[in-house]
Amino acid sequence: MSENSNEEIEQVAETIRYIAHETGCSIDLVHHSIKSHAGNTESHAGDMNAARGASALIGAVRIMYTLSPMSRKTASDLNIPPQLSARLMRLDQGKGNYSARDPSIRWFELVAVPIGNGADDGSGFGLGGDTVAVPVRWHPSVGNGDAADDSPKEDDPKEAKRQHFSRLHSPDDAKRSVRAP
Repeated sequence: MSENSNEEIEQVAETIRYIAHETGCSIDLVHHSIKSHAGNTESHAGDMNAARGASALIGAVRIMYTLSPMSRKTASDLNIPPQLSARLMRLDQGKGNYSARDPSIRWFELVAVPIGNGADDGSGFGLGGDTVAVPVRWHPSVGNGDAADDSPKEDDPKEAKRQHFSRLHSPDDAKRSVRAP
């Protein structure tokens, strides 16, 4: 199957629609975007036409978002150090068939959380197991570039749980084992 063939991608989209209809669920697809040759990682933020391949895929979806790493320019403008900006991702709405366009930029920090599949051998090489990157909502503060106090919205319990979990497993606490609520 060619990702560039509108006819073939439409067959895939029809199969996905059939599965969603028969199971009564919604389906989230993850798809690659085109690469920015200008060196600006945010150049396609919110652009539904940045999806790689056939346009039939974008035509078939009802809601589309883009996820982009923070650009060097944004990091510089916000005075964000490279160690932090490398972990920041931007989420923008690119398409919404049944909703008004949401111009909000949502930032997330990818926080490393140990999954507890190894034992610390004391070597200092980090061989104590694997980690996964957990996206945690992040807000730039005005002026100094440090993360603002990020209080999760009361109406978003999943975000509150993610933030609670990431605080329990901060890099400083990576060696201690704590369960999420």
